[in-house]
Amino acid sequence: MIQLSADAGVLLVGAASVFVVAWGVFFSTNTAVRGTTWAREHLASFRPVLVVLMILAAAFAFAARPVVFGAALIYMVLMLGALVWALGRNFERLALLGGAEELDRKFRSSIIRRARRITLVGGPSLLVVGGLLALVYFPLGAVVALLGILVSVNGVLLRLPNPDENPS
Repeated sequence: MIQLSADAGVLLVGAASVFVVAWGVFFSTNTAVRGTTWAREHLASFRPVLVVLMILAAAFAFAARPVVFGAALIYMVLMLGALVWALGRNFERLALLGGAEELDRKFRSSIIRRARRITLVGGPSLLVVGGLLALVYFPLGAVVALLGILVSVNGVLLRLPNPDENPS
């Protein structure tokens, strides 16, 4: 049996939340950069990862106390699975309706510029808020700061590939 303190449990669940957000940021920005074909392929390849995550979350829920932290992990994996399923269905419908054409470079570039601007303001803001919050309650502040770092790095790396590069 693994006995977790409240701080350790909050840190663990917060880190799992950051993973979920990280995947969402990765998926969203790469869909904008690489297009809907990439998105559909990625969703299909991510499904086995969800199975592994659910097994790990369930094993943790049985092994750790208080059980609320394991239940929170199971809930996150279930919600991530529901999101992946819904996105997959929406992309399939879009393809059936003929709306899955790739966006032209100019439009994709404008989306990426906007996303970059938002992430380069939001990420450092989360980092500052997380740092200040960590002074009062470290586990929660650390999670918010980690999220700020993640969003900031995504903003720095976000760019449209050159036309001669393979975007996949």
